[in-house]
Amino acid sequence: MGDYILTPALVTNRRDPSDLPAQGYAVMMQTGPDEFVVLGGSIQVTFASRTNADETVGLATVEEGVYQSGQWVPGRTLNGDAIMISYDMETQAASKQTGTALRFNAPEASILRVKLYRFE
Repeated sequence: MGDYILTPALVTNRRDPSDLPAQGYAVMMQTGPDEFVVLGGSIQVTFASRTNADETVGLATVEEGVYQSGQWVPGRTLNGDAIMISYDMETQAASKQTGTALRFNAPEASILRVKLYRFE
C-alpha cells in the first residue's frame, strides 16, 4: 500500500509460538502518507519500506479506537508488550524490522490506527 509493504500473519503467542489461532482477518486502509487504520482479529501486521530496502519502518504511535459519526475517537495508546512480537533485536535489525507489529490478540474485531516512521 503506497510506499509500504504490509504483512499480515496469524497473531503469535510469545510463550508458545506453535499456539496459533485457527484463523484471523484484517481490513487495512491507508489514510495518509504514513498512516493506516486496520480492523482485525487474531492477526498481527508488520510494515516494511516498499521504496528503500535500506530503510526500517517503525511504529510511531498506535491507538485503539472507534469511529463515531465518521470521526476517529482514540482510546488507549499502545506500546511496549502490546506491540512487541520479538525481543530478538539482532535478528529483527538484520531483517530491517523493529520487533513490533499491530497485534490483534482477540478474535473479536478491534480497530487500530498507526502512524509510521522510517530510519536507516
